[in-house]
Amino acid sequence: MRLTAPLYEGDGLLRSGPAFGADEAPAVTGRPAEVTGEAVIEAGAAAPEHDLTRLEARARAMRAAYLGAALARLWRRFEAWLEEGRRQREEAYLARAANLSDLEERLRRLERRGLVSYI
Repeated sequence: MRLTAPLYEGDGLLRSGPAFGADEAPAVTGRPAEVTGEAVIEAGAAAPEHDLTRLEARARAMRAAYLGAALARLWRRFEAWLEEGRRQREEAYLARAANLSDLEERLRRLERRGLVSYI
């Protein structure tokens, strides 16, 4: 198991939530009794290493899925930003037309070759 520095408070296998001082700990009602290693072995549960390995694998998969979705959202926003800029440049190029025939000629240029070569 590879231990790395947590990215944010409570991110880690050793600490399940935010760290509190002894006098700041939130009151929790119905807290279960502390489970010792012997009680786990006596109950016939799997070894803790296997549980931690599965837990770490699941956490890594969830983090990868979240980061993938966040990057996809970022990419969509970036594409929308580029498209908005392109549209504004095209509209500004068309707005510089002096008359109707000039406007039609500019529209044909945009349709045939694109805006970049004429600005």
